[in-house]
Amino acid sequence: MYSKELMKDQLTKGFIALALVVSAMLPIYSKTVQAQQVAGLYKAEEAVQSQSDEVKQEAMKQAFEEVLIRVTGETKHLENSTLKEALNTPDTYVKGYSYRRDTVGAKQLYLDITFEPEAVNRLLRSAGLPIWGGNRPTTLLLLAIDQDGERSIQADNSTDQVVQGFDAQFKKRSLPLIFPLMDVKDTSLVSPVDVWGFFISNLTPISKRYHADAILVGRLSENQGIYDGRLVFSFRNQPLKEATVTDLNIAQLALVAADLAGSALANHYAVASLDSQDSRLLVEQVKSFKDYSDLLNYLNKLTAVRSVQVRRLAGSTIELDLRIDGQRNQLIDTIALGRHLKPKDNGSIENLTNIQQGELHYRWIRR
Repeated sequence: MYSKELMKDQLTKGFIALALVVSAMLPIYSKTVQAQQVAGLYKAEEAVQSQSDEVKQEAMKQAFEEVLIRVTGETKHLENSTLKEALNTPDTYVKGYSYRRDTVGAKQLYLDITFEPEAVNRLLRSAGLPIWGGNRPTTLLLLAIDQDGERSIQADNSTDQVVQGFDAQFKKRSLPLIFPLMDVKDTSLVSPVDVWGFFISNLTPISKRYHADAILVGRLSENQGIYDGRLVFSFRNQPLKEATVTDLNIAQLALVAADLAGSALANHYAVASLDSQDSRLLVEQVKSFKDYSDLLNYLNKLTAVRSVQVRRLAGSTIELDLRIDGQRNQLIDTIALGRHLKPKDNGSIENLTNIQQGELHYRWIRR
């Protein structure tokens, strides 16, 4: 006689086996649409003075530039000849638009524009440019600001002009940003000396508290709203990019910071289809049909993954063949952001043989 638990286990295994058979019957399980995981990745708003065709066309061009920078991660790609040509006819890539007016204050008129993700991505591929999906790391902003000889770290405060300025620019680039609270806990983890001196190794404890994947460190002197100093972007405890700033207001400073962070992160996460290659993936702890379905859905939403094919199933371990865009390390970086797969050292796996060297090996984490 079967127990309820045993019957449930057998039924679950049956579902997985059935799914494996179905997937094997199909030549490949492909992803044809880019997943939009960051809200508004292909949307933009522009302040306009009227609803005339001339004003609308110019606003659409500005909005299209904003979206192209956001999706590629870098402003330099606007110099690409294919994109320059496309910017002359931005309405070709528009999915829809509408006007709205503020109900308070000056009652500013805005044009809200949504661009077609597939069309934009096709354009970028034809131009040989990378695409950065919506799964993006959080940047912790640590600014040591000297005001009249007093140095302090900028704390999170929604009414502060520094916070508002940086939030606006990073939001425009779809770059998740967080300021430290600078509460008792934070002050025990980091000091203005650590930030001012760019002692990157000393910043690890506070970055762990905020689960930040990257840190933007700034040493700034402020005088009547004008800033001078230096910015350093650090990723995984390694300084990657830096910029010297002179005589900038807060909006200009925030723009430089967003460019710095966007460029550095895009180098890790934006993938180009010209570099497509195959990769093998082993995933353990796939114990139910829901795990199986969730795993495949998760992988197919990753920008770096073009297609997924189930190769083999043994117990709760699945072996998958992936076709990926970009480099293998970019896939690893992207998976690390999702936190659904936890890395495990390569080695022999029960009931699976002929493991290829360099195979990616993970455990499925149910959420």
